[in-house]
Amino acid sequence: MLILQFYFFEKILLFKSKLISCKRIRFQFDYNVKGPSNAIDFLA
Repeated sequence: MLILQFYFFEKILLFKSKLISCKRIRFQFDYNVKGPSNAIDFLA
């Protein structure tokens, strides 16, 4: 039971970190293409 919980916890963490990295890439893209003001809007 504990192993299963740990497994799910690991999956959720992995998923969250992937989401965050996707946001970071998107932020960089927005910053490079549209300029700082758009990137700040995206972060807010």
